[in-house]
Amino acid sequence: MTSILLHSVLVLVIMLSTPLTRGQESTALPAPSEQIQLEDSVEASNGAFRDLPLPAWHAMITHIPATFYGAYQRVFQPVKISSLVGLGVFTTALVATDEESWRLTKKFYDASEFNRSFADVCVYIGDGTPHFGAAAAFALFGFTTGDRRALRTASEIVEALVGTALIVHTMKRITGRQQPNRSTRPGGVWDVFPNQTDYNRATSKFDAFPSGHLATTVATLTVIMENYPEVTWFKPVSYTLMGLVAFGLANKGMHWYSDFPMAIALGHLIGTVAAHPDGYSPEEAQNGTKFNLTPMIVGDQAGLTVEVDF
Repeated sequence: MTSILLHSVLVLVIMLSTPLTRGQESTALPAPSEQIQLEDSVEASNGAFRDLPLPAWHAMITHIPATFYGAYQRVFQPVKISSLVGLGVFTTALVATDEESWRLTKKFYDASEFNRSFADVCVYIGDGTPHFGAAAAFALFGFTTGDRRALRTASEIVEALVGTALIVHTMKRITGRQQPNRSTRPGGVWDVFPNQTDYNRATSKFDAFPSGHLATTVATLTVIMENYPEVTWFKPVSYTLMGLVAFGLANKGMHWYSDFPMAIALGHLIGTVAAHPDGYSPEEAQNGTKFNLTPMIVGDQAGLTVEVDF
């Protein structure tokens, strides 16, 4: 309940800190049959304005195949190959240290009741209930005030959540990795293509990779950030929330640290595509959040640095 209230408050604060765009966002809503033809202006990340139609009420579901296709187009491009390789290298490096890093994290979790309670709250932020609650808050605000951008954001959040969940749960049923708190060997067993009956009977033995909590959190917050680029304070708040969710999941032994890079990539990808049903302009494609992975050598130790540019 606390997490739902937090998301609702964030939605309200975003609305209050968002100036009306050309005076159009608070106009009265038309009949449902006319909504798909209406257009309003949204400030793009490059500072210009672009026209977007108000989606049909069913677009949050029926547009998912187009979102998958858009994600496929964005990933499998020559310029993206280095990012895919970097993601694989980063995940592999974390897999090699998963057991040690999880045991250090577990010591913190077991240290006090406060630590355990704090981790529980962080995990709940990544639960689906607060995310759908945020979508409902945007929808309620949009219907009551006639704010079409809020209605579009609500639809895109649901679309991103459902699309992300479909991909994540498919990957879980393929990779079959044990959760840390159910692991039978260091780093957990990877039972690729596990028996699906066994999966359904003991899900925690097979569903660690990738993290659904973190992927859906990233997808939800990405949709909001893309729709409200002028609310600059929301980006650092969003990245903080993502970090807290990952922190709680690792502390509770629900996920290894190597489960997170793929979850972040998936959530960011689906959230971005869902928020841009009309595609990208060349300027917008060059802007936005950028992730860079760079090799690092300190003394006799090697590693990777992660740089997030927003």
